Amino acid sequence: MSKQKEYRKTLNEIGKTEFKFDFCQEKTIYKYLCHFHMKNRELRSLKEELRFSSYKSWKQYIYKKYENYSKDKLIEFSRHLNQRIRNIKPNREYWNLFIPVLLAFSLTECVKFLFEAEEMVLKSSATEITVLLLIVVMAILAVLLFEIWQTITPIWKINMEENLFTDYKEIIDGILIEKNTIDDVVKNR
Repeated sequence: MSKQKEYRKTLNEIGKTEFKFDFCQEKTIYKYLCHFHMKNRELRSLKEELRFSSYKSWKQYIYKKYENYSKDKLIEFSRHLNQRIRNIKPNREYWNLFIPVLLAFSLTECVKFLFEAEEMVLKSSATEITVLLLIVVMAILAVLLFEIWQTITPIWKINMEENLFTDYKEIIDGILIEKNTIDDVVKNR
């Protein structure tokens, strides 16, 4: 393994070490704030003082956390968050292409199977075959619904993460604007 790969940091590690931005913890806080579905383990790991019930209180938490950072450090953090937002877009584009293809293929196969099943039922009058076909149709519908659920879940996750980064960046940019305003007032005195 090359030394470059050995020492390469991930964006999560950079966020943690450079900006005290623990993505996993901040994502859990944001999920609680936005009332997203949380696993019991996530909910138990979230400290009581980090369970925000309003955007305003969450914004104050972030403001207090980063108000003492220099302007340069805040600019770097804002750029870091911007990069995280950019990294999400290819993922979304992939899912936007993949889902219609998957659903079209699945629906085509289901319709084809139903026509074949209808022919079998018309050829025979046995109620056993009819019951069997109903069970098979129910199983196919269950698999199709499961497939739809599995394709929609990642999109919700991606949207939640993008919203987290966007909201966080908006607050950091607000702190930057405030610092610039204060600097302008001090310079004009």
